[in-house]
Amino acid sequence: MGRDTAGVRTLLVTLTLLGGLLVAAAEDRVLSLAQWKAEFQKHDRALNEVYAALKKELPEYRFTAMQQDQREWVEHRDYISEGQARTIPEDATQDVAYWEMMAGMTEGRIDYLKAWKGIGEQGDWTGTYSDGRGGLLEIVQAKEGIYFTCEVVRGPTFHVGGIGGLAKVNESMARFSVAIEGSDKECWISLFNDRNGDGRIELMSVNSWEFHGARAYFDATFLRVGLLDAAAQARVIKSAKAGGMRE
Repeated sequence: MGRDTAGVRTLLVTLTLLGGLLVAAAEDRVLSLAQWKAEFQKHDRALNEVYAALKKELPEYRFTAMQQDQREWVEHRDYISEGQARTIPEDATQDVAYWEMMAGMTEGRIDYLKAWKGIGEQGDWTGTYSDGRGGLLEIVQAKEGIYFTCEVVRGPTFHVGGIGGLAKVNESMARFSVAIEGSDKECWISLFNDRNGDGRIELMSVNSWEFHGARAYFDATFLRVGLLDAAAQARVIKSAKAGGMRE
């Protein structure tokens, strides 16, 4: 858990923008339960409009993958939101914190859902990726391989983790390994680009416990949600060389 506290504030802000976690926590205003419920309903309508548009625009195979991902995300959103209901645990829907989180996560999901339209257009590995559940993956492709960082905030208790480095690439697969301090084991990170034919990157890890909190994890499937300009690429490379640590 050595990386549990490093750069947490920056990480939370970044994940908020990409995955919807803790959007509501950044609000300056104090709203009532009814107002937060109305806020959620507004964002939920907007999300459903994007979903309906994608159903018409995406190829059937890609929409099927997006549909499954969205169903799983709804369960995840409800689980996280219920976990924030502290004052009325017997009925989360009567707690302001529940609707606050529901609204924030739903608002943050809209841009993620729109990113399904851009799948397959990047041409290489470089980009910013999100798993929509508190995981952020950034990659820069270079001659020597791919520089990557993976940062996560997981669960209702927001356990965090971070790792990064230079992974060797063999066509659509990349692999990174690092020795674990005080152990004879190694942590391995494997990345599979478009293995399931839906344009996403699948990350699998082995022995990653040293790099995340007890309830955090890296394993996920990531969707490209943004580009990286020259300055951002330089930042990612620098962070990857430092093991995924942010300044």
